[in-house]
Parts: sequence; C-alpha cells; structure tokens
Amino acid sequence: MEEEGVKFVLNTNVGKDITAEELLKKYDRVILNSTTLELQLLEMVIAVSCVCV
Repeated sequence: MEEEGVKFVLNTNVGKDITAEELLKKYDRVILNSTTLELQLLEMVIAVSCVCV
C-alpha cells in the first residue's frame, strides 16, 4: 500500500500532535484508527487460542 502512496502515521494524537484541519489540508483522504495496547494483546491471545484448539 505504501508503494501506491498510502502513508501510515502511528502514535499520533489528533488534536494534540496535529489538528484535524491540518490533516484535511495535507491529505486527500484520512482514515483514523484507534486502539489500545490491551485490545491488541487480547486480539493476539484470541488468535493464538483459535490456532491451538
């Protein structure tokens, strides 16, 4: 996806590190994703449990 011009920006807080207005001026499309470390760990545990069963 990066080869096609998609840019992934991690660990950025919209409203703190960059404003929504700046994002919309800088990029044609903006997709926001929010997750927590706890949710990521839970998803990994579920995935491992599913593979082992």
